[in-house]
Amino acid sequence: MRENRVPKNCPLQPVKQIKKTVRGTYDYALTDDKKIVITRWMDNSVVTVASTVHGVQPVTNALRYSSKEKKKIGIPRPYCIGKYNEFMGGTDQMDANINVYRIGIRGKKWWWPIFTWLLDSCI
Repeated sequence: MRENRVPKNCPLQPVKQIKKTVRGTYDYALTDDKKIVITRWMDNSVVTVASTVHGVQPVTNALRYSSKEKKKIGIPRPYCIGKYNEFMGGTDQMDANINVYRIGIRGKKWWWPIFTWLLDSCI
């Protein structure tokens, strides 16, 4: 979820404050009608997720590489984040692949970025 999509009256910690904490820190809040859980989690960067199905509990461990300890360590991960990663759809994977393998040719025609994006998405 983008920062500007979080409700203004939501009692979550600000992104700047969570960035200063250790990896694995999370905060969550319920909306006023108690139907949506908004979770903010610190991984490599701050991740914000809203869910109507999954909550924060049970908190599981995610394996991440620690540059301090030079090995993989387990950090706490809320349940809704784990389920999102497990069932991440094709659109997210396509966007990630396009960003990694983007065609790097620039053109002066208005249609050229659209054409290269189509090639990227087909590949």
